[in-house]
Formats: sequence, structure tokens, C-alpha cells
Amino acid sequence: MERASNGGRPVLAGVDQEPGWEAVVRFAADEATRRGVPLRLLHSVGWPLPPGSDEVATPEERAAQVVGPAARLARAEFPRARAEEVPASGRPATILVDRSHEAELLVVGHRSRGGLARLPLGSVGLEVALHAGCPVVVVRPEAGRPFAPPERVVVGIERSGTSEAAVDFAFAEAQLRGIPLELVHAAARPPVLVRRGRPASGDRTADADARRRALRQAAAARRARYPRVQVELRVEHRRPAPALLASAGRDALVVVGSDGRSGLRRLLRGSVSGEVLHVARCPVAVVPGVRPG
Repeated sequence: MERASNGGRPVLAGVDQEPGWEAVVRFAADEATRRGVPLRLLHSVGWPLPPGSDEVATPEERAAQVVGPAARLARAEFPRARAEEVPASGRPATILVDRSHEAELLVVGHRSRGGLARLPLGSVGLEVALHAGCPVVVVRPEAGRPFAPPERVVVGIERSGTSEAAVDFAFAEAQLRGIPLELVHAAARPPVLVRRGRPASGDRTADADARRRALRQAAAARRARYPRVQVELRVEHRRPAPALLASAGRDALVVVGSDGRSGLRRLLRGSVSGEVLHVARCPVAVVPGVRPG
């Protein structure tokens, strides 16, 4: 399912020449086509150039050698994506975060040891996912696996309400693609209270009921805006990250939230978003929440 061109902001993709770069380009081009917006393919080269580089070429000229093949692929396979080449110079994370404020969506990759579109621990991709001014989709390329659009969207619900922006994005993406949406409320089992020497089993039942109510309320609040979305509700009695990963498999788009304030260390260690990013075999969308001004 696609929507007509709306003159909106472009889909931005960070590209490089590492194995699997085509998956990033194809995902971004597919998104741009469905959204009816331009596709901007960006590669940034810092200064000074790496040892052994052609010192005659400028950083922009070297970057152009990377975005050129990406643009040709996008134009050949997704001609309606209106691919634009954006060679740049400067620190890659800084350039991507800066350009993300002009974009509707940013797409990067997760694999390998480095480069603009890869997401090893502590590198460009994590910084971008944490600080971008728009949702970031992290794609994990797999050798020999053909491109296939997600078949469903999976998103977690939190009682705190911090996931509101992520849930909105998940509904919008499911409606845009015409695919089902799974709303998941997951948390470790609450401690069992002991009353007069016996476990209070009713506490767990009440907890599960409260989670189901939260899911139903989240779906009902968005029904008018996204009437075509088929929603499935699931309550899981385990940690959120494993629950989301089990639902997703390889054929889903998982959506997680980030407030952008907890820092890179928390995204790397201990956060649901960080754990999902590092383990998921499918694309993961990291959606910034509403940040207080």
C-alpha cells in the first residue's frame, strides 16, 4: 500500500561500500516510494583522509564515489523513489544527526566493523539512533538474503507512556504498508505477595488484566486515525526485549522508543532499545520521544 506524494520531507539513508550496503538502499528506497517523498543517499568522508587515500581527491569527491552506485541501484529498482546523491565531508555521525532534522526518516545499517551505515558497539549508528531528530530504522544486512519488505510491525507498550511516539509510528507504518500490527506489553512477573503463608495469586491476575487494558486503550486511542490497521494484542510475562524479539523473528519491523536523554552508555547497556538493536535479525525503528524544551 502506498500513499500519493505529499511534498513531505525526504527519507535519508546513510550508505557505504561495506558488504550488504544494498539492503540499506533498498529498504530506504522502498520507504521513500511508499511515502511519496524523495530519497537522499548520503555518505560523509572526514578529514584528514585515511592513510593510502588519493590525496588529490577531496572528501566530497570520495563520498561521491560511494553514493553514485547506491543511487544507480535505487533508480534501477525503485524509479519512483527520486534518488538524490548527497556526498558530504565531516564527521559522519555529526553530519547524519544534523541532516536528520530535515528528514522524515533516517535509515542506517547494522553489521561489520565500521563505516557510515554500520552499527558496531559505540560507533556512528548508535550515536545517530540516540540523537537523530527523526525516527531511525536500523537494517541488518544478511549475505545471500534477498530484500523483502516487513510483513508485520511489532511494538511494545509501556505503562509510563514514554512509548507514545513509538506506538504512533508503528501504527502509521502498519497502515502505510498494509500489514498487521502487534502490540506487546511485556514485563517480568511481579513479585508474589505472601498473605498468611499463602501466595496471593490474584496479584498476578490483576497485573495481567491491567496490561491488557493498557493495550486496548492504546489501540482504541488510535483507531480513528488508523482505521485500516489490523491489531493483535499480546501480554508477555518476561522481559520486554526478549518478548519483542521473539515476536519479530526476521520478517517484522520492530519499533522501540528513545528519549535521547539517557546517554549512549544506557543505550548500549541495559535499555530495551539497546538490547533489541544488538540482537534483532530484522529491521528496528528507534523513535525519539517528545523531548521537553
